[in-house]
Amino acid sequence: MTAQHDSNSGANAERGQGAVAPSAPVPARRRILMRGAAAALPTILTLRSGAALARSSNLIGVSDGPPADNFYRCVDESSVNRLGNQLDLGEPPRANVTVIRKDGKYSKAADGTDPVAGPEMCNTGDTFYSEGPGGWSPVTVKKGALVSATAMMSFASATTFNITNI
Repeated sequence: MTAQHDSNSGANAERGQGAVAPSAPVPARRRILMRGAAAALPTILTLRSGAALARSSNLIGVSDGPPADNFYRCVDESSVNRLGNQLDLGEPPRANVTVIRKDGKYSKAADGTDPVAGPEMCNTGDTFYSEGPGGWSPVTVKKGALVSATAMMSFASATTFNITNI
């Protein structure tokens, strides 16, 4: 029923012409049919990459101990999705990794007076200084999480790792 039909029915009654009785069941059935059709339509939802529910199967565990070899591997958290103690490498799997020598000499100060270890460099991220043959030179480490060589090797054949050695 439309408002136009309702107002015409009232005008006909005022003129002495018979009023048209509204048939309520027809529009009600139509509304029910339309609601049911809307509910039956399939819905497609697209989650953007990194959304909470869009988790890939490319999960790598965060290391909780010292490296077995002489290198800390720091995965840049801005290149992956952190899920507690796991990193989701995404689809296709990829990550930016900074390799920090365990026996390297690093400092927060340009003159080497404020020593810093690899795990702290990875956890905080910043510009640090590395001692080399020509003195102290700046190196940048993005804030991230440490992973083991074994964990990285398990993804090596199917993952793009952008590696920076400092």
